[in-house]
Amino acid sequence: MKIGLIGKDNHKGLGVLTEEYMRHFDIDRLMCVRSDRRQFRQALYVDDPDRHIEKFVEGLDLLIVLELYYPLAFKLCRKKSIATILKVNFEFLPSSVGYSPTLFHCSSSLNFDKVRENNKVLIPDPVNTNLIKFKQRKKAKTFLHNAGTLGLMGANCTKEVIEAFHYVESDSKLIVNSQKKLNLDIPKNVEFRHKIVENYWELWAEGDVFVLPQKFRATSLPIQEAMASGMPVITTNRQPFNEFCQFLVEPSGHKQVQDYCVIDLYDVDPKDIAKKVDEVAKMDIVEHSKQSREYAESISWEALTPQYLKMFKKAVDMM
Repeated sequence: MKIGLIGKDNHKGLGVLTEEYMRHFDIDRLMCVRSDRRQFRQALYVDDPDRHIEKFVEGLDLLIVLELYYPLAFKLCRKKSIATILKVNFEFLPSSVGYSPTLFHCSSSLNFDKVRENNKVLIPDPVNTNLIKFKQRKKAKTFLHNAGTLGLMGANCTKEVIEAFHYVESDSKLIVNSQKKLNLDIPKNVEFRHKIVENYWELWAEGDVFVLPQKFRATSLPIQEAMASGMPVITTNRQPFNEFCQFLVEPSGHKQVQDYCVIDLYDVDPKDIAKKVDEVAKMDIVEHSKQSREYAESISWEALTPQYLKMFKKAVDMM
């Protein structure tokens, strides 16, 4: 089976997914769209994929598109009897996707429910438990927040998490890793680090508990990676995160926002985050740490690769 992959080569979750697909599958050719790095020698790096797509898909049996809404690719592949799989990023998936892929790959229950078409498969995004080493956490003294690039509409709640530590009463510390500088009032119990880590698995060496409330995302590789390292997670009590995370903060508000499609946006009160941090700081988190790793192992690449290969075959057989 000759497989083509369209993804990105950057320091975000989509860059991690692209890297892991290349590591675990026999990908014949790779197109990276508007990417920051150049780590794949064999990749075609493009700003305008429309100019290259016809030549790129020629001779393929399957084209996999990671989180990019790209109807021209699906239309062209359908004409050429090439199977396609769209790994869904539901936040940017319009209600009508025009020329749809052979299969929608949904990585959480939330985007599986949101996709209206019947040609869909639910398989979680795998986490690399070989690269992310387990460390047994016992007490929650240092909390970790990876802000990344902050996310659309503050999706990662970085502002709220930092503000929360103004109200934290326990002797707890917060480390914030961010790819962007922030113009915020940083409290004394917060260490802010503005840096880009080249190897994503190195982000999880420090910290006892990961703090990442989510305003609207359907999946979160950082949450899964933190759990692989043995960190329990504090996040928002909403689907799908309340299905596998141990420490939950209730949303303080909900609204719908129109941004390419309708997004359900959940706010979190910094004072509620602070209360949860103080609550967890008093706990023995040994079992929570073990449970985090066990969950990550259940969705590891070793555990899920057979399901992915079946999905690839299913898409090709549908043509």
